[in-house]
Amino acid sequence: MDRTPRGDPEVPVPVRPHAYEAKVQTNSDSSRIAIVSQNADLIEIFDASGLLHVIRGPEFNEPVYTLHGNENGVSWLSLDNATIKSYVSVTATDDLVFALYSGQTMEDFKNSAWTLPPSRRIFVFTWSGDPVAVLRIADGLLGISISQDGLDLYAIYHRPVPAILHYDVPRLR
Repeated sequence: MDRTPRGDPEVPVPVRPHAYEAKVQTNSDSSRIAIVSQNADLIEIFDASGLLHVIRGPEFNEPVYTLHGNENGVSWLSLDNATIKSYVSVTATDDLVFALYSGQTMEDFKNSAWTLPPSRRIFVFTWSGDPVAVLRIADGLLGISISQDGLDLYAIYHRPVPAILHYDVPRLR
C-alpha cells in the first residue's frame, strides 16, 4: 500500500497531511475504515489490503493553501480563505457511513464563533461507496455519532449553548 500522502508533488510530503486533514471511523470489527477530509470533498474507504473506494463531492473542492518555507528548509502551509470546510465529522454502522458536511469557506469558518463550522447535511454511503441518502438537519451540528442499528443519531450542537441532540433516522436500507 502506498503511504505517500495525497497532494501536489511539489508540496513536501510532511506538509501534505495538513492540507488533507481528516477524521476517521471504522465499522464494528475494524475491517473497514472511512477517512473523510476536512478540507477537500473526499471520502476514502479502506480495508486491511488498502484503498477500496474514493468518493468525491458534493462539490469536488480541493484545499486551497499557500506554501511557506524558511531558510532552514522547513516547510508549512496555511489554508487560504477560499478553502471549503468539507467533512467535519464521520460515524458509521456495519452497513453505512454517515459523513457530516459543512460546505462553508475558511473565511466563514474564521469569522465563526464555533470550534467547527455548523453543518446541516449528512451524506450517507455504503461501505462500497454507493450513495444512499442526504439527511438535512435544521440545526448547525459540529459532530455526529450513530447507533449501531442506524436509527438514532446523536449530535453536538452549540447554539445557544452546548448540547447533545437526538434525531430519529429513517430506515435507510
